[in-house]
Amino acid sequence: MLGRISERLQVIIEIPSYSPAIQYEVDNKSGALFVKRFLETSMHFPCDYGYIPQTASTLHDFLRAIAITPIPVMRHCLIHCRVIGMLEINHRDSIENKIVVVPIDELTERYDDVHTIKDLPLSLLNKIAHFFMHYQNIELRHPVVMTTWHDKKAATAELKACMKRYEENIKELAIA
Repeated sequence: MLGRISERLQVIIEIPSYSPAIQYEVDNKSGALFVKRFLETSMHFPCDYGYIPQTASTLHDFLRAIAITPIPVMRHCLIHCRVIGMLEINHRDSIENKIVVVPIDELTERYDDVHTIKDLPLSLLNKIAHFFMHYQNIELRHPVVMTTWHDKKAATAELKACMKRYEENIKELAIA
């Protein structure tokens, strides 16, 4: 089952890569896309950013996904992806995990040889890490610390745990 989860996963995009400095988020109850904040830094998301439906992170929110795509994907669009790793971030003294995904092979051949985050260019990984460490610096007035990149196995285990948490707490979470 773990293999199937990591080989074909639905991700809903909230923020296309290189879009204006606005952070959008889907409301768990209504499903509406709303403006979460206007970023005070002059930065843009380096990759498509969204969430994995029917998951619940430890923060009682959807599990977030960083989607590496060849061009930006429209907001609220569902894209089929496969897991290649995970970014773990220490944010306000809590851990946030973000699953790193690429489109499935049927959508593009560009990522046929990408099976783990180690297959991505170091410059892209550095750009992603830099963004998540600094995009909220002005608002938070304290650093966000990226703790580590994790492999596909750890990412799949986190995904499975978040799917299980969703199933166990679906009524309390009120996540659509």
